[in-house]
Amino acid sequence: VRENREAEKIKSEGTSQAYSLIDEAKEIGILEQSVNPQNQREAYTFLEYVSNWEFQPLTVKAENSALKELIDKRSEFKIELGKISDNKKAATDYLKSSFGYSSEAKQQEIRLESINLYNSSNHDKSLCPLCENPPSNSIPTIENINISLSNIKEDLKFTKAESPRIQSYIDSVETQYHSVETELKRIEKSISALYVENEQARTIRDLNLRRGKIIGRVSLFLESVSVEQETENINSKIENLKSRIIELEKTVDSENEREILLSILNKINLQMSKWVEDLDVEYENNPIRFDINKLTMFIDSDTKPIALPQIGSGANWVAYHLLIVFALHKHFIQNNRPVPSFIIIDQPTQVYYPPEKNDNVVEVSADEIAVNKMFDFMFNVVESLTPKLQVIITDHAYLKNERFEQSVTEVWRDGLKLIPIDWLTNK
Repeated sequence: VRENREAEKIKSEGTSQAYSLIDEAKEIGILEQSVNPQNQREAYTFLEYVSNWEFQPLTVKAENSALKELIDKRSEFKIELGKISDNKKAATDYLKSSFGYSSEAKQQEIRLESINLYNSSNHDKSLCPLCENPPSNSIPTIENINISLSNIKEDLKFTKAESPRIQSYIDSVETQYHSVETELKRIEKSISALYVENEQARTIRDLNLRRGKIIGRVSLFLESVSVEQETENINSKIENLKSRIIELEKTVDSENEREILLSILNKINLQMSKWVEDLDVEYENNPIRFDINKLTMFIDSDTKPIALPQIGSGANWVAYHLLIVFALHKHFIQNNRPVPSFIIIDQPTQVYYPPEKNDNVVEVSADEIAVNKMFDFMFNVVESLTPKLQVIITDHAYLKNERFEQSVTEVWRDGLKLIPIDWLTNK
């Protein structure tokens, strides 16, 4: 189908596609700009030339190996520039700090030199050198003040001697910074130039790639223009394939239905094999199987399969029929199938009690266990599917247990019947 669609498309649009390919070939330099076919035959002739054109890729200058080296140098110079800047800042901060210290020290020197107004040799050390009165607190002596003055003067000499050397270091750091900065700018320009060169190389590579692509597309087009003669064969091939697909779909659908049905039956059989343990039947420990073709049940014993009619005993028949009916309804409910979700069962205990006793309350004796297990089974299944399943039971037996008694809605005895008597007597 895809081949047929492509063939029809090429057949209807062949001419316009040929002219479009010629325009692309002219754009990338395979054909001269003056080429102008006048008809389809000329167009195909030019395309034949493009298809047979000797592809000679344009030479692409190899990537400049210096680019990586320059990028690495740029990183190194940036790191070095940062270190130089840090050194310059540290020296400048130190020089500023020195100037600040010198100014403060000079002020202290001026204040301390005022002590020279007094002669320390004939001054009474127990008196204040300024007011000549005994001081209330301990104060520095003239000698101590003179020692501090001497220390400050020494510090000022050192600071004045160091300042020119620090300034000289700062000047050399600035020169080094400008030198590295100039080299970094040069490297940045070289990197930009190499990026431009690489972009030009990419353009050439793109042109080579486009030329290769157009040659391939032209060759494919020329191979496809002959499809007009092959269209009928393709259509015949499509019809054959459609017929084959229909046959396969029928086979697949049939097999799929059988698989689904087998899966459902397996689940139903598994459920019955679990529930049978809750009833008083023969072969309660053997797997149960429902044969949908024969519409009967089989018990797979250790020696052979046993069909339900071969088992015998009315009690067994009732129990196994309850298993399949409830298992089917559970499947219908769980899968939202359109089956009425109620069951009506008439006298399931009749196989346990003689008919002559049916119109009295049954005193359950020997079969008490079997009957109770049967009703418990039905109660449990209904409760597990509540509120989607309803079971209506009519029976003569009346079990003496709370669960049974609470479920009884009508007791048709002592003149009370399903159909009232007055319905028959009234005209």
